[in-house]
Amino acid sequence: MIKGWVATMTTKTILATAAVLMTLALSGCWCGHVPDTSPEVERQLRAEILAKHLAILELNSSAGTKIIQVDGQSSEWIPAPWMDWSVGEAIGTTDNGRGVLYWQERSDGVTEIVTVDRHGRKVRTIKRPCGSRTLSQDLHHVACYGPCECDGCGGMSCFSMDKLIKPIGSIDWSPDASQLVYATNDKIFVYDLRSDRSTALADGADVSWSPDGSWIAYRQDRDIKLISPTGRQVRTLVRDAYHDQTTAPVKWSPDSAYVLTGLTSYKFPISDGWWASQRVEVIRVSDGAELTLLYPWATGISLIEWIRLE
Repeated sequence: MIKGWVATMTTKTILATAAVLMTLALSGCWCGHVPDTSPEVERQLRAEILAKHLAILELNSSAGTKIIQVDGQSSEWIPAPWMDWSVGEAIGTTDNGRGVLYWQERSDGVTEIVTVDRHGRKVRTIKRPCGSRTLSQDLHHVACYGPCECDGCGGMSCFSMDKLIKPIGSIDWSPDASQLVYATNDKIFVYDLRSDRSTALADGADVSWSPDGSWIAYRQDRDIKLISPTGRQVRTLVRDAYHDQTTAPVKWSPDSAYVLTGLTSYKFPISDGWWASQRVEVIRVSDGAELTLLYPWATGISLIEWIRLE
């Protein structure tokens, strides 16, 4: 039957079919594809992540940050560096996932950025520049709202976001700090510091550049997509299914092998809306395999990061 069907196809039909399949393969758009979430795949993902000494960091502005292993069996706290005369909050990670980044305000009104290691020991304290938290991972560059009036910016190179298209919804540095990706009005642009030029990339929001520089992750409607910095390759990593909606920015693992995000599932209608549940998903970039983490997150699924424990 198969041989007979192939034999009746014209050369033109075969070439057209091959072209469609090639386009789908390059774009990552395999409509109908369901990521493998079998128990065996989830066990493999847990083992991979644990072997790489990666874990999830739950940010907490008052007590510190909580390390949660993907096997759900162990966790520990990284105490906040606050003194009794300061207030602040955890705002992310630095040093390729090895440190935690805090903002704090002292009683004398001076604001600072403080980095600590996984044991809560202070590594670096810098004056908070420009009222901005848009820092490069190596803390050598900062993007400031308005002019660069940051009194030296703590030794960092300053870039004024006045050059970008407004309003800015989300923004991230490229790993080499030569470019910025940002979203405005559901449009994504890449700004090149050398050419002083913004280039339209895609429609979407919540941008995040992978640590190895290969991909930019973003949300488009209810999908999570990846696009190359040149815009030539696009992949759909998580597709809207079963009323799931991505509700948190994508967080890259330090090795760029996984992404972390939050999903909200709208299960069924109730009198004043929809009953919904939230969960955290770890997704392997190479094949889209997923690991679901159903922990009682204290601070909400948008305040999670990766941390390296080695």
